[in-house]
Amino acid sequence: MRAMALLEVQGLKLALRGHSSGLRFGRARRIEILKGIDFTLDAGESLGIVGESGSGKTSLGRTIIRLHEPSAGSVRFADREITHLNASALRGLRKDMQMIFQDPMSSLNPRRRIGPILAQPLHAFDRRTKAETVQRVAQLLDLVALPRSFAARYPHELSGGQRQRVGIARALALEPKLVIADEIVSGLDVSTQAQILALLRSLKERLGLALIFISHDLSVVRVLCDRVLVLLAGEVVEQGPCEEVFRKPRHPYTRELLEAIPLPDVDPDWLDAVAVDP
Repeated sequence: MRAMALLEVQGLKLALRGHSSGLRFGRARRIEILKGIDFTLDAGESLGIVGESGSGKTSLGRTIIRLHEPSAGSVRFADREITHLNASALRGLRKDMQMIFQDPMSSLNPRRRIGPILAQPLHAFDRRTKAETVQRVAQLLDLVALPRSFAARYPHELSGGQRQRVGIARALALEPKLVIADEIVSGLDVSTQAQILALLRSLKERLGLALIFISHDLSVVRVLCDRVLVLLAGEVVEQGPCEEVFRKPRHPYTRELLEAIPLPDVDPDWLDAVAVDP
């Protein structure tokens, strides 16, 4: 493992039981989702994982963070083998590895106000007084450019972009070293997408986060990430620095993805002009 690597994934495989035809009858069999993934991620680095639907992007993110149990291979985080940690050891790991999900509405309890939602990880992992918790919730709202008064609102009272900001704030509550963001702007309009991406890049730089950004959109990955990993049917077909892959893609599938981008000449610095205010 490289001296600066925070995360090292070697030969990672995932097989799940299911029906390859998509039908719910007949004998279930093990379907290979990931077929031996290798990559490293440095502290403070951002890696884009791209591919079409069904390529294994989300499964890879969930397997790294151990929401799926890998079938084979190794995941090392902060120089520690985490592939087969038990539930107790995994609980301690959650502070340093967090995931932001695609649909914030499904991941936020609709019956709880935003304040208690943000306080939940603090109660689960940290021993804080009520006053300290209230202060940390306010800090988290500040961090994602939401008014502190939003602590009293329910998720349905917020817009999609605002709910995604809450999801980001909750992921950052315990000051993790690594954040995995799974298609977090795919359901938002273009303007809101730009604001969320600008916010995420700003937070990454300010907090020194390592970021894995999962997306089907190479143009988004280009403006946010240092490197890109291209998945096809559970296998890595190309990886490298973003600009290098964009300038001279080697694999035909990568070229297909690039050709599908509506504006292939988008300026990588366009996020600098986007405000992060809600």
